[in-house]
Amino acid sequence: MNRSSTGPRSTQPLSESFLSHVNAYALAAGAAGVSMMALAQPAEAEIVYTAANTSIPFDRVVSIDLNHDATRISSFTFTLSPITHSMGTST
Repeated sequence: MNRSSTGPRSTQPLSESFLSHVNAYALAAGAAGVSMMALAQPAEAEIVYTAANTSIPFDRVVSIDLNHDATRISSFTFTLSPITHSMGTST
């Protein structure tokens, strides 16, 4: 159902009651946002790494200890094909 364009529509004034409610909502939403920002705790982070010079073999499963707790939780297999290089995860 296409509506033919007859030019710009006429504007209708909004009621004072509606404008009052919209303004009250905007004020309350702004106050809630400011109070949420005031309650937020700053985050702290630190990057910790261990320098390593290790060869990664192709077509073999490699386990990686991501959080240095001596538990190897991630296993990756790096493969090399004649067309593209790819990296995938093994299960």
